[in-house]
This record gives sequence, C-alpha cells and structure tokens, in this order.
Amino acid sequence: MIVLGLTGSMAMGKSTVTRALRLIYNAPVWDADQAVRDLLGEDLQLIQEITDLYPDVIVGGTVDRSLLRSKAFQDEKCLTSLEHLIHERAFSKMIEFLEKMRRLGIHWCVVDVPLLFEVGWDSLCTYTVLIYSPSFIQQQRLQKRPGINLENLNHVLNRHWTLPQKKAKATFEIQSGLSKGHTFRQLKTILEALSLKRTDYA
Repeated sequence: MIVLGLTGSMAMGKSTVTRALRLIYNAPVWDADQAVRDLLGEDLQLIQEITDLYPDVIVGGTVDRSLLRSKAFQDEKCLTSLEHLIHERAFSKMIEFLEKMRRLGIHWCVVDVPLLFEVGWDSLCTYTVLIYSPSFIQQQRLQKRPGINLENLNHVLNRHWTLPQKKAKATFEIQSGLSKGHTFRQLKTILEALSLKRTDYA
C-alpha cells in the first residue's frame, strides 16, 4: 500500500489539498489535527491528565480547545507537556488507520500531519508532499483566523523545521497561494507521476 504523507505549517493550504484528495480522488485521509480534537473530546485519561495540569482550560468537565490553544501559544512549557501527552496517542491512531486500510486492500491512502518530519512519522510514508505558500500569504491567512495572536504564535512556528529543511526532505512540493486551480494542477501532476487514480474506498 502506498502511503502519501502531507505536511506543511499552519495556513499553508493543506486543507485545500486534502479536500481535493477526498472529493476528487476519493482518497482515505487520516487527519492528525482531527485525531487530536477527537482525543481531547473522548480520551478520558487524557482529559484527566490535562485537568490535573491545567484546570483553567476545563469548562463543564470538558477541555475547552480555544483556551487550551491560547495557553499553549503563550507558554512553551505547556506546549511541550501537551505534545508529550498527545503525540503518542495520535501516533497510535494513525497506525490503526493504516492497518485498517491494509485490511481493506486499499491501494493508496493519505496521512495529513503538520509536524510529519519533526516527529519522524514520515518513516511510515512511501512518499511525502510538502505544501507551502509565501510567508506573506501565510501571515494574511493567519490574521483572518479567530483567536490567533501572531506574536504568541511565533514560538510555536519556531519549533517547526524551516522551509529549506522540509524541502530537502520532501519527495514532492505543492506551492499554494496563487489559485486553487494552480494547486489542483500540481496535485494532479504528482498523482499522475505516481500512477495514483481515484480509489474505490467506501
């Protein structure tokens, strides 16, 4: 089975590419961000551990993700502890997804992981695709997102690999920011180069 690993920093256009993969190519996509959201809502042990560490982000017995995100953006120690709590659990969920795809006989699938290279999960991918945009476009996109403080966000982004580091590691690249059509054409070229067609995944 071919595993296509998608990666890129915040507001680089990954969502546009994964949407196209799902809708146009019917590709099964595992989304790391969605997996984390699910864990924060469903993993009772994780919720308890976060409650013990950061009771101020718990509202009505559940983790308030906006409060948790704000705290992590402002406190690097908090961000590090959350990564320690969440990454291993998320990795297990990705392994479950890949095992399910193999059992179903799926020819190819996608994992969307923002920190794919940083956490070393690219070792499970057959090919990797880096999605990026010019920094000024990223800044424009981030400014439109509610609850995002660019100054506090910098210490999060500084933990990411640099763009040249990611480019050196990636198998393929997609530059977003010009138009969706341009992005889709780049994606189509990559999939054609790998002979990947629309799946029959149900």
